[in-house]
Amino acid sequence: MPGSTISPPREIVTAISLMGVNVFLINFFRALSVATGILSSRISGSAVFYKVTDEFLIWGFSLGLLVLIWYGLNWARWLNLVLSVLNIGLMIYRAVGAFATQQYPALILPIVYVGLEAFALYLLFLSPGRLWFERREGASAA
Repeated sequence: MPGSTISPPREIVTAISLMGVNVFLINFFRALSVATGILSSRISGSAVFYKVTDEFLIWGFSLGLLVLIWYGLNWARWLNLVLSVLNIGLMIYRAVGAFATQQYPALILPIVYVGLEAFALYLLFLSPGRLWFERREGASAA
C-alpha cells in the first residue's frame, strides 16, 4: 500500500528486479562506451561534461523510478508503463534491423529486454501486484 512501511508483495519485488536487470543491460554498454571514449580521447572538451551528466541523469532517473515504484506510487507505475512501451518499440525496431541485416547475435539483447520487460509489466499491472498501488480507504487525495 502506498505510504506504508510494509514491504511490497513478491510480485512487485520480482518486477522491480527484472526491470533493474533491464536498466543494467541497456545502460551498462552505453556507459562503458562513454568511459572508453573519454579514456581514449575520442570524447574531449565540453562533450565530456555533457556525456557524463547524461549518464548520471539516465542512471539516476531509471533507478529512481524503480524506487518510487517500490514505495507504491501509482503515477510512477504508469510513467514506467509509458516509457516501457516506447522502449519495447525501440527494441523491436532494433531486432527487425538486426534480423534484416542477418546480424543474429544482435537479436539477443532486444529479445531478452522485451521478454523481461513484458513479464515485469505483467506483474505490475495484474493482481495481486496491482493491489499494492490501490489507495487505502479514507486516504486523502494528493
